[in-house]
Amino acid sequence: MTPADELPRAGREITAIADAHPGRPAVVSDHGTLTFAELDARAERVAAALAERGFGTGDVLALLCTNRPEWVVVQQAALRAGLHLVPVNWHLHADDIAYVVRDAGARGLIVEDVFATDTVPPVELRVTIDELADLEAGGDRTRAPPAPRGPDDLHVRHDRATEGGPPRGVAPRRLLRSHRGRDGRDVRHGR
Repeated sequence: MTPADELPRAGREITAIADAHPGRPAVVSDHGTLTFAELDARAERVAAALAERGFGTGDVLALLCTNRPEWVVVQQAALRAGLHLVPVNWHLHADDIAYVVRDAGARGLIVEDVFATDTVPPVELRVTIDELADLEAGGDRTRAPPAPRGPDDLHVRHDRATEGGPPRGVAPRRLLRSHRGRDGRDVRHGR
């Protein structure tokens, strides 16, 4: 057994906490509170619903919303479904939001209702936060299929601002190996 085999599967860390402490608050915000059991169940249903709609390992899902419980639900669901999640900064201008979604190659977009305008580019699946419960209702499996994971997988892509230009995506593999030199050695502070 390798050390990687001993790690929890992506997105299942919450399940372990939910099993041990189901009523403990996991997310507390002005938009509501979720216990670990509620977060685990909702993430399972969203992951299953996305899989039922043809989303699978490596597909890109964009998320445009403020800090609210649904952000964490979608993030956990993306991990469980093996999706690359692209959190889109809601402070960006509409043109930049459209650029990030297109540049990421997002097949789907989950968007807070206030940002659901016509300026967001078309994607295969577009769901507002208010419609998320309907999406969850479609995920009737008790567990989403496990996402295959390799040592180079990373499921969150961040876009960074550039001076005088559009936001630039940071590729998942580059993020994962950002502390490695060309020869693979760790180059952080003399390591």
